[in-house]
Amino acid sequence: MKYTDYHSSLSDHKLRIQGYACRCGWQKRPTIHGEYGTSVHPDLTKMQGMLGAKMPYKEVEETLEKLNCQKRSANNHVKIAECTNMIGGILSKIKSEEVVESKGDADDLYMYVDGGHVKDKDREKRSFEALLAAVFKADSYKKAANSNTAIPKHIAASAINDGGKTINKYTLDAAKKEGMSKNTEITAFCDGAANCWSIVDSLESHCKSITKILDWYHIRQAYDRAKIAFPDYTDSLDSSKYKVWHGKPQEAINKLDELIKELESNKVPERKIDKAASIKGYLLNNIDKLVNYMERKEANLCK
Repeated sequence: MKYTDYHSSLSDHKLRIQGYACRCGWQKRPTIHGEYGTSVHPDLTKMQGMLGAKMPYKEVEETLEKLNCQKRSANNHVKIAECTNMIGGILSKIKSEEVVESKGDADDLYMYVDGGHVKDKDREKRSFEALLAAVFKADSYKKAANSNTAIPKHIAASAINDGGKTINKYTLDAAKKEGMSKNTEITAFCDGAANCWSIVDSLESHCKSITKILDWYHIRQAYDRAKIAFPDYTDSLDSSKYKVWHGKPQEAINKLDELIKELESNKVPERKIDKAASIKGYLLNNIDKLVNYMERKEANLCK
């Protein structure tokens, strides 16, 4: 008989397990881990995985310590990270192999794509980018906007650096679950980043058409950042933003040109002038994706 470690949901144990021996000298002394691939009870694995997906691993360790009223080696942040990553890997494999059949009942869909950089816990490594795409029905947006309820939607997300293969697949599946077919017209919103638009482009062969719109949130953010840099020129910036809002991008760019000339004549530092020039470049790079945002608001359309 041999004592072997076993970790249940709330406590740790030493269990006796029978081994085998032969007169020739051969022995087999099995452990719980060796027999089942793990010495952790499924309930504890579930607990670690669910909390690890929602909280920093250190916080999970502290939470489980309070729940168990003691420190446990099975609940240290390294074990929790390993458990969460293992479960995530299994779910990712299942997701990547999932075959989704579209109901094909959506004439119009909205799609929003955005990305952000996440700092790596290893300080020597660069941050990595996480991409997210949300797909939802146009009708559900209108109903939610009128009743202040959440919009039913399917979301795809990935931080895997594989040239967009994973996020494109997940986004296609999300669109199919929302009812996309060859007859569906999609209206896509993005902040203007090329890798985000590439996710939108990946659906072109699967739907009827895609209308691309530079989302108003990021346009407004660009102007707001410039206002902080130029508190004395907010009227000029607001005038330019007003033109964009009303679907007159060229007039907005002209206003920015006037502002840049005024800043240069007033000897404003070049690094500050660059903030105004960056808005101009932002609008020029996406001028074919600028629309009349005021009209969309009045029509209760996503912007």
